[in-house]
Amino acid sequence: MGTSLDARYLKVYRLMSIIDGHGEALAMGAKPALNLPAISCPEWCTTEHQLQSPDDLLHEATALVVSCVEIHRNKEAGEVTRSPAPTELTVVQYQYHGDTETWVYIGDGFSGLDLSLESARRLATALSAYLNSRT
Repeated sequence: MGTSLDARYLKVYRLMSIIDGHGEALAMGAKPALNLPAISCPEWCTTEHQLQSPDDLLHEATALVVSCVEIHRNKEAGEVTRSPAPTELTVVQYQYHGDTETWVYIGDGFSGLDLSLESARRLATALSAYLNSRT
């Protein structure tokens, strides 16, 4: 299964936001020297760790990509138009190395939510109950 464009943008965004030991942003495809001590990952981590500092280490689970339809609103010449548009949302569980809190990202790679694991579970339960009560 190929990686979606949004998932690639998310990975590039995360990669570009990590700074290496020389103060230069890591470019896509860069292979920094590995000087990491033995790293203990959570059992759900699928990340191939290639960072210079354990302080920047991010554990990620396999991402779930969900095809969705969102509404686009435009206002031209005083008239508001609305149209459906396809999109993909990525859901991924992650944890910063050394932290105890696990987070869940839900978004398109440009905007989204970073929720605690418990909050994401509450949201999923509440959303399911909300939608089931209206059908």
